[in-house]
Amino acid sequence: MNIILIAEKNHYRDWKGKTYFDILTKYALSSENNVQLIFSDQYSEFNINIIKGFNPHIVVFFTTGSAGEIHFFDYVFDIGIPIFLCGLDVFHFDSCVACKTTQLCNGLIHFGKCSKIESCYKTYFPNKIQTSFKGRFINSNVYKDYHNNKDIDILIYGSRNVPVKLYNNTMEREYKNKYENHHQIQLLDKPNFYPLREKVEHILSNTGDKYRVCILPEATIFNQIYANEELSNLINRAHLTLACTSRMDVPFAKYFEIAASYSCILGNIPTDYTELFTNNIVEITEWMTDDEILSKIDSALENKKELYEKTRRLGDRVHAEYNLAASVQNMDEVITNLCK
Repeated sequence: MNIILIAEKNHYRDWKGKTYFDILTKYALSSENNVQLIFSDQYSEFNINIIKGFNPHIVVFFTTGSAGEIHFFDYVFDIGIPIFLCGLDVFHFDSCVACKTTQLCNGLIHFGKCSKIESCYKTYFPNKIQTSFKGRFINSNVYKDYHNNKDIDILIYGSRNVPVKLYNNTMEREYKNKYENHHQIQLLDKPNFYPLREKVEHILSNTGDKYRVCILPEATIFNQIYANEELSNLINRAHLTLACTSRMDVPFAKYFEIAASYSCILGNIPTDYTELFTNNIVEITEWMTDDEILSKIDSALENKKELYEKTRRLGDRVHAEYNLAASVQNMDEVITNLCK
């Protein structure tokens, strides 16, 4: 089968974090199918006749959220083959739903299972096919056990304080109701997208020197100080590393980066990944009190043998089930099924 992947250049090639570049290039090289990988800034090198010359059976757009530069390839909709969009940040509903390219696609592929987001898109696009890749895969030659000394108790990296408007869908209304019932106050119109990360950082700021804490400056994939091997090396030094699903219940890459780097995840569990993470992380939620969260941290750090066992158990599973070879197999299965 002939497959064309058209990927947004920044997230999938140019930005400092190379996980998604590694995933797509590995797939293009190792798939059982004939895969042509094109990046969005190559649009001037292609036209509909060149694309037709590959005799494609399917085209998959890989985006961050809405299509961006990929809209220059919208002529592929005239070929008459299945066209799907796989976006990492499709939880930004308004821009994604309004995107013409998204509207024209036969369906959506989610990078990791998220039933709540799928359910929302079902209301926006009731006739579109939706499926998902198994998870956010990792390069196990990059994210691994560097056998570092554990000289950090708790590591926090990534974005924390990110106000994002409440979207008008069932998932956001459920979150709003839960928040207001729990706190007995009205939720802001633009609440924090990562409430648990912000909460834990705030709690730790009031603990003095009780813990050996490393908190990196807020950053994302395009401006992060640590990435790839450097990031994994740092994570590998920490007993606990913070991750959260955001308001959207997403299995973000951090869950897999942390586990593969053999640090124990401190965070909540994505609903669709309870089997993978339950009893394998130090589970906390934004609905816990400060004292409850600190008690969980203290218990984990006081019981290093149990903490090590959790860390090792989950790290081994992620290395076995979410490596690049597994990504190729899973992507082949998902994309081939869409052509049946």
